[in-house]
Amino acid sequence: MHTILKIREKTNAYIFTGTVLLAIVFMFSTIGSLVSAFDPLLTAPAIRLTAPGTVHWMGTDDVGRDVFTRVICGIRMSMIIGFAVALISGLVGTLAGVSAAYYPVTSKVIMRIVDSIMAFPTIILAIILAGIMGAGMRNIIIALSISYFPMIARVVRNATAEVLATEYVESAEVLGKSNTYIIFRYILPNIASPLIVQMTYTFAMAILNESILSFLGVGIQIPTPSLGGMASDGRNYISIAPWIIGFPGLVISWIVLSLDLLGDGLREIMDPKGRVAPTDFQKNVAPPQGADKTRDIEMQDLLRIENLTVVAADEKHTTKIVSEISLAVRNGETMGIIGESGCGKSITAMSILKLTEPNIYIDKGHIDWGNICLSELSESSLRKICGKEIGMIFQEPMTSLNPVFTIKQQLSAPIRLHLGLSKTGIHQRCIRLMQDVGIKDPEKTLKSYPHELSGGMCQRVAIAIAISCDPQLLIADEPTTALDVTIQAQILGILKKLIHTNHMALLIISHDMGVIASLSENITVMYGGEIVEQDTRDNIIEQASHPYTKKLIGAAEELYDGTDELTLVRGNVPLPGDNIIGCKFAPRCTLSTQKCHTEHPPLTQKEDGAGTVRCWNYL
Repeated sequence: MHTILKIREKTNAYIFTGTVLLAIVFMFSTIGSLVSAFDPLLTAPAIRLTAPGTVHWMGTDDVGRDVFTRVICGIRMSMIIGFAVALISGLVGTLAGVSAAYYPVTSKVIMRIVDSIMAFPTIILAIILAGIMGAGMRNIIIALSISYFPMIARVVRNATAEVLATEYVESAEVLGKSNTYIIFRYILPNIASPLIVQMTYTFAMAILNESILSFLGVGIQIPTPSLGGMASDGRNYISIAPWIIGFPGLVISWIVLSLDLLGDGLREIMDPKGRVAPTDFQKNVAPPQGADKTRDIEMQDLLRIENLTVVAADEKHTTKIVSEISLAVRNGETMGIIGESGCGKSITAMSILKLTEPNIYIDKGHIDWGNICLSELSESSLRKICGKEIGMIFQEPMTSLNPVFTIKQQLSAPIRLHLGLSKTGIHQRCIRLMQDVGIKDPEKTLKSYPHELSGGMCQRVAIAIAISCDPQLLIADEPTTALDVTIQAQILGILKKLIHTNHMALLIISHDMGVIASLSENITVMYGGEIVEQDTRDNIIEQASHPYTKKLIGAAEELYDGTDELTLVRGNVPLPGDNIIGCKFAPRCTLSTQKCHTEHPPLTQKEDGAGTVRCWNYL
């Protein structure tokens, strides 16, 4: 919660600072034109290279023109060019991006054009186009607009693809709404946030690149004042009259900095992750499907971790990352591991299939998969289990997919390896898997590369790969962290459905209590590399015992209730290797006593026998 408030404060500071800096430029340009008594084009060789003073506030240039007056005119010129480029690039990019996503027939042609233009560095392409068309403001605007619209087209295409995958767009299509209505009522309002941010960035870069073009002599021509042209004129006099290049350069930097700060602030504040609809946390956390159903068969332990200690080693030291972790995941059960970043959740999950870095290894304890000890298996033996019996979903969908292979190539690889199906059988299974994870156009998606899909689509593909060989256990490491709130809900719905339909067990790792509580039957709470509480979902949510668990639930309730000011838990998660003698949460705990700081609490069985807790206040 403390981090969230810091992000909001920083975002407000970005927007405020960027707006103030930009307003100063506008005021400087407006007031300056009223107080300046000089003609920006009038030359006066008799006073050439005059230093800044009371008459010529920014001095004169090599032919005696007043630098202050020319800077004011240059600001207007740069602002006009920047605004025009941002507007034209935004309109053309939006049209191209929406068309490519909404009308599959046009997608291939549009994206090939976009890819061809983006193959050239932006400034190089602008120089070539300006050189071909000739100098002048109109040609610069055209050249820069052609150079920048592909970036906006890509952003709009990806954002539109995500919106098209939502249920409310499908409902509108079922109700017979026209394409025009859907585009203007559903798509454009939902892609406005990334579009505005990208146009702000384009505005800033257009001003900077106009200055570069003018500096190189293919932009605004003499004697028309432009910031880049003035900097170009002053480079020959930088040692004897640095003000000629210094003042225009300072103004360029000022404008670009203000627009960049404004864009950064808008990006953060318009991010859907920052908006949470007011709901009641405990009422809206539904138990997982099948959690209350009587099972026909006795549940057996699929995965058992006992006293697991993982260390990181370098040439001089060995540091504990997680210590004495014990948990079990039974057949058809969902187990959630929750805690802040740095508490050891992902390391625990990665250790199951030995996916940690070479210098991170299991020091003590063991991990059993049925009657097989995974921690003692060779790499070749473990590969026979990975994918086939245990599937895994990683945090970042875009990085978990290989950018140089199509989705079909990546999806069919584990099927071919573990199931040995024919080419036709593999294709049919790929189609079914795509449908299982809610992808509407399986054939098209299978032919696509990861960069052609949105983040939500990539995560669906990652889930399809993880379940491609019908594993008994699915490990999901922060499966919704990199996605916006709308896509998060869809991914969680897919996981619920798959677990229930395929009778899989699930081990899910997250820092979001809402995610954990909506999927898990049992919950393990970790802090500082160790378990601090373990119990059923209902016991954790309704009567948590550890102060840290209570803080997590309280934070989730405040977030879901839409509280204006969130409660802070001051301090940070202890780093691996920190010499903490007592309870690791004691420095941040409002209930800590002297004993909590001097003696390490054991993991103790709760009175009802259903769970365990590590807290002196409970004993």
